Amino acid sequence: LAGMAAMIASIDGDSPHALAEVLGFTLDCLEGQFAVYHRFDLEQGHIVTQQGCKLPEDFRECSRLSGQICYEELVAAGRPRVVYPDLSRTVYMTSDPDVARYHLRAYAGASVRLHGQTIGSLAVYDHRPREFDEIQCAVLDMASQWVACITARLSSERQLVRKSAIDNVLSAVS
Repeated sequence: LAGMAAMIASIDGDSPHALAEVLGFTLDCLEGQFAVYHRFDLEQGHIVTQQGCKLPEDFRECSRLSGQICYEELVAAGRPRVVYPDLSRTVYMTSDPDVARYHLRAYAGASVRLHGQTIGSLAVYDHRPREFDEIQCAVLDMASQWVACITARLSSERQLVRKSAIDNVLSAVS
């Protein structure tokens, strides 16, 4: 509970640090191998690894959308959350390069949604087949909403910096 309080307090502060806190908290609660926040670039057809916790050193930064468990289940199938206790019984053993490359066996992922659109996913992977209980799934759902809030805050911060730069240029020209 103390970890949750510290993590929630961090959301009001430094946004990149807050994202790391949420990923770490989620990974601890779900007791997985690693956690990752992917952004979907639907126009370019790519998944971009935004941030991770305990990711393998050579984890991909960008990959195609098709065949990826997070895209196929959370965007294409339109689900808010997907849990696979044993990936060896799915097509993702061959279609998802991360599942195959890192010999992953369990997956729990939730949609990260902004303005009614799925913009990414928060996922926890494990090397062993295993069940995720209802409390762990509730934590994943809650954490994906926190990631959406942090993402919105980062976007607003970037827009504010751009607007300020434009205002400074216009002021200098005047």
